Amino acid sequence: MALEAVCFFSISNNSIVQRFIILEKVRGMQSFIWERSASIKSFFNLREINKNLYYDNYKLFKQTMFYKEIVDAKQGDETLNRFLLYFQKDSLQNNDSLITAIHDTGFKEKFSYFTAKIVKNSIGSLHNYVVIDKGYEDGIRENMGVVTPFGVVGIIRAVGKHNSFVLSFLNSKQNVSTKIGNTDAFGPMVWDKLTTTSAILDEIPQHIKFKVGDTVYTSGMSAFYPADIPLGTIKDSKIKNGVHHSINVELFQNPRNIDHVIVVKNNNRSEIDSLSVFSTK
Repeated sequence: MALEAVCFFSISNNSIVQRFIILEKVRGMQSFIWERSASIKSFFNLREINKNLYYDNYKLFKQTMFYKEIVDAKQGDETLNRFLLYFQKDSLQNNDSLITAIHDTGFKEKFSYFTAKIVKNSIGSLHNYVVIDKGYEDGIRENMGVVTPFGVVGIIRAVGKHNSFVLSFLNSKQNVSTKIGNTDAFGPMVWDKLTTTSAILDEIPQHIKFKVGDTVYTSGMSAFYPADIPLGTIKDSKIKNGVHHSINVELFQNPRNIDHVIVVKNNNRSEIDSLSVFSTK
């Protein structure tokens, strides 16, 4: 062994070509080790990276929904003008300051949002559900919607101290009020019970024009979800009962791949519920 080491040292010092080849081999081994080390480190950092990406997406989602509420506000030009005035101020350098400034105008948001993590996700039956790690002590209540930036997860039906039960969209008892693009037509969308990423949108009148690839959004015609959350794209359609379209939708969100969700609180829920009692009289 010692003799081999001496020969190796002698060759590497006396032959430029062989020294170069040896050093290349050594560098190759070093690069391999470094790359493997970096890959292992990246693997263990993925959880933290994904968590950071989720919170970035959550923040962007909240801001988008907030700005949309401002633009859609039916409070007259005064609120919108104040918004534009604040937006143009040089002193506002970030979105948080802008949102604070808009709140200072007296503007009240229709929806508030909470983050939550999925602790159980059922996807293998016709009556699927989700359990999240937030409960009554975190401000969660029954009948709050649960979404992601890419779709609808379901509706909270039971709340514990630290966890909540969500009736999944992948459930025969669930539907979501949706619309196609910027059209005024809306209809219920239900899971097609075939795959986790496909649904059926019904009751769209025949005269409504759309095409394959158009995006389907939440309509805002429910107390559970804000409008304009993108849900999926149109795959194909047919006329049902000679009256309206039945549309196949390819969902953006794959329930198998979600770890975190956004819980939606309708800040006008109490008023809506109090008025809804008149529909039963």
